[in-house]
Amino acid sequence: RGNAASANMQTGQWEKADGTSSRRFDLTADLIQRTSQALEERLLESFTEIYSRGGAYEFNVTMGQKIRPGTIAWQELRKIAQACWLFEGGRNLHEAYVEAVVASRLPELFVNKREEEEKKKKEKEKKRLEAADEDGENPASDEEEEDDEVDIDATRTQLSSLFHRVSDVFVQEFQLIGHVFDYSAESEGTMTESIPLTVARALCARVIGDPQNGLQARISELLDSIDRRSDFDTGAKKLDTFVVIHEKAAGLFGLLKDAAGRLVREKNASSMAKNAVESLKVFLNSQEMSLNNSHRNGYTNLELRLLHHECCAALDQAGCILSRPAPVKVDQSLIEKG
Repeated sequence: RGNAASANMQTGQWEKADGTSSRRFDLTADLIQRTSQALEERLLESFTEIYSRGGAYEFNVTMGQKIRPGTIAWQELRKIAQACWLFEGGRNLHEAYVEAVVASRLPELFVNKREEEEKKKKEKEKKRLEAADEDGENPASDEEEEDDEVDIDATRTQLSSLFHRVSDVFVQEFQLIGHVFDYSAESEGTMTESIPLTVARALCARVIGDPQNGLQARISELLDSIDRRSDFDTGAKKLDTFVVIHEKAAGLFGLLKDAAGRLVREKNASSMAKNAVESLKVFLNSQEMSLNNSHRNGYTNLELRLLHHECCAALDQAGCILSRPAPVKVDQSLIEKG
């Protein structure tokens, strides 16, 4: 049918012969693009399906050996990840993996807030109506005080369980990331050692730093729920809750930093991979500082308020007469003079 394009020997570039060949090139390019997208979508669906089966996180077998029944099929995930690397470096696979972890292993962290609030309101209204039927009166005020007390203890328990859950998931997923996304031995010298660290960083950013449903946002919501009462006992319990958060966060990020160092094989570690490890640790440090600094002002203000309350209570018990400070009259002439 003749040549579709001819080579220009001077420029070294291909030149289109006519309009028919140009249209043929466009159709071929569109076919290649659609075929590539369909193939990538099938790979992503297969990866998500295999991951959703779950199983024990055991990696005591090498590539090619048969895994024990009931164990997660990390060998198949590794093959798919290596194939997806040919599609923009596996960017879409990394996003699909993070979403699969969030949906299957941390559903309590990324629940629908509106549905959760409506569910709590319905449960509270149901309890109030049942108590009113039994006593023949409306016990709303007494019950609200009891609910406030229960909420504080329940909040601390929920925070502790949330940190434990995130720690367990991250430690296991970091192991899986190291085995599934580290295929540097089969990449024939291609610089792929830093891919596990990129995936781990994306997972940390999604779970910890998500502005709406991340760990930081969830902690802030739980702390805000304590502020419905402003008495001394509630403030003291909230202060203890701040301490619990700081201790749990230190333990969580300590585990993550240790796990980050094991994401790269030492025998194949290049300078790029080592730099990626240090970059991930710096990122984890920044996330820990952000988590602690976000509550530092609240902790300091609460500590000063409780200290003021204790001082006033001690003076009152000593027989001192406490009076409101006299309002200070502002001299407007001094303000005008600056």
